[in-house]
Amino acid sequence: MTREKKGKTYSLVRFQGGDPVWAIESDASAKGILLGHIPGTGARADALKSVSYGQLPAGFSQEAPDYGSPEPLEPNKYYVFSVTRGSGATSYQVIRVQADGSVEAYDADPRAGTSYELCCDVPSDFISSSDTYDPEPAPAP
Repeated sequence: MTREKKGKTYSLVRFQGGDPVWAIESDASAKGILLGHIPGTGARADALKSVSYGQLPAGFSQEAPDYGSPEPLEPNKYYVFSVTRGSGATSYQVIRVQADGSVEAYDADPRAGTSYELCCDVPSDFISSSDTYDPEPAPAP
């Protein structure tokens, strides 16, 4: 299902599964240190510019998996990433890992259950028809 808004096409997609493969949390946020940040005073010491999957940044602890490294990301599978900032704002992206290891990513907005609205102009080959949301399920036999 797609919709147009301000010249952009948004796609509504429902995903199967949903167990976290990797989750990290700032050690500072657990201790309340982040609350001392005053806007306009510059970048916070714990603010990350980037994160590499499976590489724990300094000042962070791993929440999932319970021990060891996370499982490798598999080609042609979909993953939902969420980032919760110190302000409490959360943003989401949905990615598909390509066979060559590159990543195709789209901003996502959570909907009901495991559905996300993806932005923008998602190509039809990003998600197969079996993965897309069907607003009118087939009648029961």
